[in-house]
Amino acid sequence: MGEQIALAYPIRIVFFDFGNVLSTFNYDLFLDQIAPGASMTREELGSSFNSASGELYKLRIAFESGWLRPTDFFRHFCKNIGRENIDYGAFAKAWTDIFTDVAGVSELWARARPDVTPGLISNTNAMHYDRYMCGHPFIHRNIAPQRRFLSYKVGVMKPDPSIFQTALDQTDTAEREALLVDDLNANCDSFRALGGQAIKWDARKDPIELLASTFASYGICA
Repeated sequence: MGEQIALAYPIRIVFFDFGNVLSTFNYDLFLDQIAPGASMTREELGSSFNSASGELYKLRIAFESGWLRPTDFFRHFCKNIGRENIDYGAFAKAWTDIFTDVAGVSELWARARPDVTPGLISNTNAMHYDRYMCGHPFIHRNIAPQRRFLSYKVGVMKPDPSIFQTALDQTDTAEREALLVDDLNANCDSFRALGGQAIKWDARKDPIELLASTFASYGICA
């Protein structure tokens, strides 16, 4: 168990990231399904999707920033890769079939102090949220809709501090009483710069026991 951290104010809310915290994800699964019949090679598809200068990457950022509706994202994406004959339902299923739930988080949270509230701050899009995230067991059972702060709804993505400030303001939480669990250093650093506490935890490589120990050190879980 981690050594207790001396806090002047107890943690009142824990904001969870989604990707690689509550569920891992692998966009290669989507790209593998969408590549057959495309006008570009699988390698070119991956490069455009993952590189900040790529057109598909820019589309994804626009989608997660709330600038595109799901049908518009689908139309622009398929036009860009030369696959305008694909069915929307098949595309949406492939787009969503990239997640694997992380084991142990619900069991860990069951040990949390009853006065600590869970929240969600996630860079995501309407298709992922509507088709997968809103039904995720941990989110569905523990995080009320008014405590879910989604980039496409807020209109800005992490690590921009305004999404964190929106979450703090709308939950009426002082920065010093909030803890973020996120897999990216940039997001943790941005939250800390506002005065909040942050834990970098990546479910792909960090054991659940490490998160449990860290929660214990913050006095969140026994």
